Amino acid sequence: RYGMSERLITFSNPLRGEDPRKFPQLFVAVCERPFMVSPPCESSGGDGVTATLEQPGAPSTGSGYRTVASRVRDWASTRPEAVAMREKDFGIWQEYTWEDVWNLTLDAAHGLLALDVEPGDRVSIHSEDRPEWMILDFATVAIRGITVGLYPTNPAAEVHYLLSDSGSVVHFAEDQEQVDKWLERADELPRIRKVLFVEPRGVVNYDDDRLL
Repeated sequence: RYGMSERLITFSNPLRGEDPRKFPQLFVAVCERPFMVSPPCESSGGDGVTATLEQPGAPSTGSGYRTVASRVRDWASTRPEAVAMREKDFGIWQEYTWEDVWNLTLDAAHGLLALDVEPGDRVSIHSEDRPEWMILDFATVAIRGITVGLYPTNPAAEVHYLLSDSGSVVHFAEDQEQVDKWLERADELPRIRKVLFVEPRGVVNYDDDRLL
C-alpha cells in the first residue's frame, strides 16, 4: 500500500521451509493463562524474552490458548534474527526482525498499561497499513485488551459510531485527517482518554491534552 511516503509493508512467513504437518493449526492450545502473554512454553526454545503481563497465583486454565502476541514472543525467542516484516519507506526497505517486533510490542504494551488500559478495554486503531498498526494490535492482545480496527476511509460519522459503540478508551489516529474525524465529535466520546498519533504534521499545534 502506498501513501504519502510511498510506504509498503510485507510480512515474512515464519513457517517457510518447515514441514507443514508440524503445524496443523497456527493457533494451538498449548499454553496456560489464555488471552495474555504467558511464560514461554517448553517447546518455545527458551525463556530469553520476558512476558508483558504476569499474574502470580492466577488459576490454571488447563491447556489454554495461544494468542497472536504469544506467537510473536515465541518467534522472537526461537528465531530472533529472522525477518518478520519489511516496510518500504521512500523507496528504501526497512527490515524488522522478530526480536525487533517483540521489543516494540513490549514497549507499546507497557505504554498502554501506563495509560491504565485494563483487561477487556478496547483500543481502537484508525490508520493505513503500517508497522505501528501491527505493534499496537500485538500489544493490546498482550495485556488482554481488545483491538477495534477502523478503515482509514471511514467518514467522521462512522468513526463516531464505531468509537462510541465499542467503548474505546485509547484511540490511535494515524495523522491529521484521522485526528480531525475524532475531534469533530470528541466531546461526545468521553470514554476516550488518549488519542495517539504518529504523523505530526498539522497535529502538533493542536491544543488538546488528550493528544499524545
